[in-house]
Amino acid sequence: MAKFLTQLVCSPVPGSDDLWILTDDLVYQSDVLKATVTVKKGFITDFYSIPWPASMFLPKSEQGDEAAVIHDNLYTQKRFTRALCDKAIAEAMGVCGVSWIRRSLIYDGLKIGGWYGWNKKSKPEPMDEVVMEDGSPAPPPRP
Repeated sequence: MAKFLTQLVCSPVPGSDDLWILTDDLVYQSDVLKATVTVKKGFITDFYSIPWPASMFLPKSEQGDEAAVIHDNLYTQKRFTRALCDKAIAEAMGVCGVSWIRRSLIYDGLKIGGWYGWNKKSKPEPMDEVVMEDGSPAPPPRP
C-alpha cells in the first residue's frame, strides 16, 4: 500500500518567495514505482509548478505538498520514465487526501505541459535514495 513513511519538514529558502528546502528526509513508499523513495534533507522544491494561466482555475494548495516534493525529485533525478513519475504524483496526492478532481486536473496538466519541467530540471548529484521492492538495483539517475 502506498504511503508516506515520514512527514514533510521544510523551511523557506532565504531570499526566495517560492522555494523551500527540506530540513529532514522525506520517505515515500510507492506502489506505482514499486520502490521506496527517500528525498534527502537539503533538496530544494517549489512544490507545485502551476503555470499562471492554469493557476486561475487551480490555485496552489498546501494539501499534497509531500506529493509535489516527491514529483519534483523524480523529475530532477529521472530514474523513472516521465509517465511513471506523473503516475506517482497522482498516487501520492491520493495518499495525501487530495480530491479526485484536483488530482485529475494536475495529472492531465502534467501530460500536456510536463515536458517543460522534465527537460528543465536536472541535478548533478543525487538528492535521493531509491530502494526497489524486489531488491533489484535502483535505476541510475538519467543525464
